[in-house]
Amino acid sequence: MSTYSRSLLRVLLKSVLVGFILINVSFQVFSQHIVISDSLAANSEQLQLKMGVAGIGRMYKYRFGNYGLISSREGWTTINSKTNFWGTKVESSSDQKFSFVFGNKTTDTAFVNASTKTKIKELQEIQVNEHFSLGDYALLESTDWLSAMISLKSNADESWLLLMNASKGLKAPNFNEGVLSNGSRKIIVRAITSNENGTDKRMFPAKGYELFENGRSLGAVQYFGGGSFGMNKGIVWLSKNNDASTNLMLGAAMTAIYHFKFSTLANDEWN
Repeated sequence: MSTYSRSLLRVLLKSVLVGFILINVSFQVFSQHIVISDSLAANSEQLQLKMGVAGIGRMYKYRFGNYGLISSREGWTTINSKTNFWGTKVESSSDQKFSFVFGNKTTDTAFVNASTKTKIKELQEIQVNEHFSLGDYALLESTDWLSAMISLKSNADESWLLLMNASKGLKAPNFNEGVLSNGSRKIIVRAITSNENGTDKRMFPAKGYELFENGRSLGAVQYFGGGSFGMNKGIVWLSKNNDASTNLMLGAAMTAIYHFKFSTLANDEWN
């Protein structure tokens, strides 16, 4: 190898090394998570949510820490839409059902049966020719619903109901919250982002939910990592003060929430 070739090779290797360093530094600088409460941050472990592989009629094999899906079933998505005569007003809706068995490497398991619904009303611009268009684009209403029934093998007589509702648009209230209850206990599911303290100035901040019971944080789930490449960056926090059954139930609920939000992420983030 000539002296010139060796010099060129060294320059290329240095350029590659600098590139890896810059990518690593930028990831550390711009990777911001949802801002969870101080009490949860001090009494929980941050668990990376991994999606695994999805099969036909099966959900992604979600897992985090010692928790994960044992089996699952996912129905077909039913989509309906209609427009006005000119095609400037569009209404669409989609429905889906899914169920899964969830465990944490113990003898206890959680059974989840869930259904989702999305409804969108929007105005669309129709391009008549290169100089003239009809109408303007506007999101009038975008609403997502999730309902899930959760039961544990160790306590088949008790069932938890998870209800989620997220809506926005010119003619819809800006709402994003849920509730998880077994009749005697009530857990509020509150939407949070990485910009709670005004420190994340990205166009798309990280998004997730934190779960509270009587003002005490039980856990949190991040379903969107923020930025232009924020998908598939799920994180779960479970309080160390929870008992094992509560954490199993919460883990199952968070998995249902993550699947629900990941499925509607394009509508949630880009509209």
